[in-house]
Amino acid sequence: MFLHICVLCVYYGRVIEEERVNIQAAECSVGGIPLNKDKIMKTVLIVDDDITVYKMLEPALTASGFGVFCAKTGEEGLTMSRDKKPDIIILDVILPGIKGREVCAAIKKDQATKNTPVLFLTSKDSPDDVQAEIEVGAVGHLTKPVNPQYLVARIKKILG
Repeated sequence: MFLHICVLCVYYGRVIEEERVNIQAAECSVGGIPLNKDKIMKTVLIVDDDITVYKMLEPALTASGFGVFCAKTGEEGLTMSRDKKPDIIILDVILPGIKGREVCAAIKKDQATKNTPVLFLTSKDSPDDVQAEIEVGAVGHLTKPVNPQYLVARIKKILG
């Protein structure tokens, strides 16, 4: 069985590199973990304008078998939540353009994404901040910096 894959490298919404490849399904892996056609990979969308957050979390997530997408603005996060249909969204509060709580509220109002769990990962940690995140539909809140293994454990618990 062959898979037809289009690999895109996206930076701030612009495709900067594209490559189309055909590979045998047996050669597919994510983070070194072979993909099993019978097991569907869960996906995580990280919405954060700080690329170091993505670089810190992505290795732990892929090593745990998750596919990972990254958006750097609220607008990109909304678009990717609709287009990629991730299993969970990790969302910062402070973003360029649309802020995180507005993104979460929009995700929860959209028929296509309303059931996608949103977990806030942010440096804002006052009780009022956490309450505001829950009120817009988040399933939880983690404070930066976070231990990547703890985040993976929380995601697994949320996704069941």
